[in-house]
This record gives sequence, structure tokens and C-alpha cells, in this order.
Amino acid sequence: MWKKANEPIRNALTLAAGVAGMCLLIARSGSAKAGMAESLSLCAAVLVPSLFPLLILSDLIASCRCPEPVQRLCAVPLRVLFGLSPGCLTPLLLGLTGGYPLAAKAADAAREKGLIGKEDARRLTLFFTCPGVPFSVVAAGEGFFGSRAAGTTFFLSCVTADMAAAFLYNRVFPADGKHTPSPRAPEAGGGLVRAVERATGSIMSVCAWVCAFGTLLATFGPAADSPAGRWLPLFTEVTAAVRRTAERGDPALAAACLAFGGLCIFCQLLPELRKS
Repeated sequence: MWKKANEPIRNALTLAAGVAGMCLLIARSGSAKAGMAESLSLCAAVLVPSLFPLLILSDLIASCRCPEPVQRLCAVPLRVLFGLSPGCLTPLLLGLTGGYPLAAKAADAAREKGLIGKEDARRLTLFFTCPGVPFSVVAAGEGFFGSRAAGTTFFLSCVTADMAAAFLYNRVFPADGKHTPSPRAPEAGGGLVRAVERATGSIMSVCAWVCAFGTLLATFGPAADSPAGRWLPLFTEVTAAVRRTAERGDPALAAACLAFGGLCIFCQLLPELRKS
């Protein structure tokens, strides 16, 4: 009842904010276009070439079960350390090496195919913040810091952080062992077609969020040389955050930004988080 009573107020505030934002967007159209152009260039130069092929392959791989001997070998460590069933091995490795949003997509694909249970998918969300090899080593390390060794350090530090978080969570909330995946019969043909379709939707979503945040920061954000303008990108869009930390020569802060991900990554992962 309280929500219904306050709905007109929320609608009025939303309308006022939308109109004010539209007016400011028109007034600062030059900044908006510059932010969008920079974001599109980033997507074309870095995100699509490095991420799109991985999204296709991850969708295909996530629908396959690991060989039984490998699952038996990893069953005890996965259960003891992280409370995961053996079926989580494929999406876990894909997520750690491919990074966000690959981790979420791989876990969701495995859950939809019935290879892992809902509790497994929920626990796998603890690994969704790893930037993976393509972004941490190639984009952040080599691209921004000019060092593959720095990128490797970024990747290992983020993997360690995710594994430590999952380990501590399993100590506080141990798994009950009731993993009930129900493998479904493979669909006849069309696996590659579906993988490309899903990957296309995923990469479009990633680029759309990057462009949206880049445009919003350029239009509504504070001046880049102000204190707020120097710190705001660190909490919003990870690519801009790593670029700023590279300009400062601060690899430790870059590693923290990579592990945190930022609001843009949270928005990209939200649909999969809701499913899990």
C-alpha cells in the first residue's frame, strides 16, 4: 500500500529527471558524441575482437561435460574448497580464464543445459568478477601498461581474490551436498548457430553498456581534471578505470579496479545474477 501511495511521486521524480537529463544531453551534445565515439572505438578495437570469438566457443564448451576421469579427479577439491559439484569444472575454468561476462554466460549455459544445479550456479557467481586473460593480460597489461608481466600479475591477483572469496564463503555457508543437475538430451544440430546467436546478443549487450556509461560520464560527469572526475571512472567502467590508473602509473589500483569490475560490469551481469 505504501508503494502504491508513493507511486505518483516516483513517477513525477522520474519524469523530472528524464526531462532534465534530456535537456542537459541536448545542451552538451558535443560531449555526448565524443563519449559515444570513444566508446564505440574501444568496442571495435578491443572488446569485439577479443571477446566475441570467446563467447561463441564458451557457449559450445559450456554445453559439454568434462570427461569422467577429470571430474572424479577434481570432485573432492571442488566440493571441499568451494562447495561445487564436478559439473562446475568447465564453467569455472571458462569463467576464470575468459573473465566477465564470460563467466556468467558459461554458468548460465551449463545451468540451462542441466549440467549443474541452481545451487552450483549461485556459488559460481562468486567467480564472476575475474577479468580473465583477454582483458587483464592483453588489454590492461599489454595495452595500457605496456607489459605482459604486469597483465599476468593482474590476472593471477584477481583469480586469487575470487578463489579466496569462494573458499571463505564455503567455510561460513558450507554446501549441503544436494546438487541435483538433470542433464538434458542434446538438441539435434544447430549448436554452432545457437552459440553464434547467443554470443551476438551478449557482445551487443556488453558494447551497449560500455557505450551507455561512456556517454553518461562524458555528458553528466564532472570535469576530468577535477577530484571527482579523476575518481568517478574508477567505480563506473572498468576500461576507463584501468586507463586512468595506467596514466597515474599505479598498477596496484589497476588490479583493484579489475577485481571490482565497476557499475558497468554489475549491470551486464545482473540478468545472469537474477537467474542464479
